[in-house]
Amino acid sequence: MRHIILLLIIQCFASNIDVQISYIDAPLINIHWCSDTVLALTSKGSVYRSDDRGRQWTKMSEIFHRKALIQLEDSDERVGIVNNLVPSPVDKSLVLFTGTDQIAWISLDCGKTITAVNAGKQLREYQFHPLEKDWIIASAWKQCGSDELLAGTPCVSYKELLLSQDTGITWHQIATYVNQFTWGVKNKEMAKYTPKERILASFEPQGKGHQSISNSTTVPFERVLGKEVGGSLQKLHEANGVEFELNAGVKRIGGVGQVQRVDLLNGKSLQADLVILGTGIQPNNKLAKDQLKISPNGGIETDVFLKAAKNVYASGDISSYPYWVTGEHVRIEHQNEAVRQGYVAALNILGRPTPLTDVPFFWTRQWDRTLAYSGVGQGFDEVIVDGDLSQQKFVAYYARKGRVVASASMNTPNAQMIISEALRLNVMPSAEDLKEKKVNLDDIKKIVLSKGSSCHCKRAGQCQSQL
Repeated sequence: MRHIILLLIIQCFASNIDVQISYIDAPLINIHWCSDTVLALTSKGSVYRSDDRGRQWTKMSEIFHRKALIQLEDSDERVGIVNNLVPSPVDKSLVLFTGTDQIAWISLDCGKTITAVNAGKQLREYQFHPLEKDWIIASAWKQCGSDELLAGTPCVSYKELLLSQDTGITWHQIATYVNQFTWGVKNKEMAKYTPKERILASFEPQGKGHQSISNSTTVPFERVLGKEVGGSLQKLHEANGVEFELNAGVKRIGGVGQVQRVDLLNGKSLQADLVILGTGIQPNNKLAKDQLKISPNGGIETDVFLKAAKNVYASGDISSYPYWVTGEHVRIEHQNEAVRQGYVAALNILGRPTPLTDVPFFWTRQWDRTLAYSGVGQGFDEVIVDGDLSQQKFVAYYARKGRVVASASMNTPNAQMIISEALRLNVMPSAEDLKEKKVNLDDIKKIVLSKGSSCHCKRAGQCQSQL
């Protein structure tokens, strides 16, 4: 889609209209006028300048890019993308441009000349002083270091408040754990009885409300599927044009009238016109909080019959029940499990004691491949892979203290039907035997089939034929 700047000049006392059309790369999100010069910022981070009140426009991306590279000594094509332009209230010709990768730009003449500044941090939320031309306050987010992220060491990402008194050339940290801030004076009249250096800020010294990052992942799905399988799925998505930004929390979703970008805590800004949030859920246990026992996982704690208290049962995502394989309370967010739990809870309500002894199962479609998963793998300490991860044709076994507690597979027909039954019947081989290839999926199938009528399949004698 081509975007345009349409300049309409109405001739007084005349019926004709002068029309000037200029093409730009994306919708405008900010415009700043300083006399005859106009600056315009698009949602793609491009700055355009007109020196004749909008008749002709010049794209300045190459200038921003070149100036930034001098500071960073980097060849990244994204260097030079502008997030916002902030004019000074004292001098309209003084404009600060915020960017990615710790770079900002200063112009003293409304964009005719540009100076890049490497602040050493990704600065945001700039505020010029209302009276002092060279004074600026801004925020930045303290990031977790690469050593912390790789080691999975818990750390806290918080907002810092910084001050510059030389038009953004140098910056000094003056506060941490800041939420909101502003200059303490707004005009000359206030400056008569208020120090012009005053800054008002709200902050939380204990760090509450700031983002805590712990056990950060290096590949997608790592916590559930492990690095090996997660890395295989990442390559599958990348082969289909998906780009990943890992270890990068969302700071802000921005735009004018609609979403136009996503600002990340690592300092990057992603252009976007659609954002899909896969944030997961938290159990709503407010109704039961003072009446029933709540598990550390947030669910209502029940026994194996899904009974939480006398005449009270809980099933589905809210239920935290003792998983019969390990005895630990788990809360499962799978559709199949929610349906099954509703059935079990109903039987118990009707006076037909029925423990929940299922093996949880889910599947997910990843492009043209299907991944299936059985068991409860939380806390696994070892992953044994049988197959070819590069082709997404494998069976992965998740072990905990030498015992297989879950499995995932792709492009291996009926693997999870076999393994789910083996888990339910408690006949899974040890992790050591699988690792040393003493047994494989065919051997597990034979063990399950040897159990005959004990098979859990409900489809009228079809269990063995499907296995």
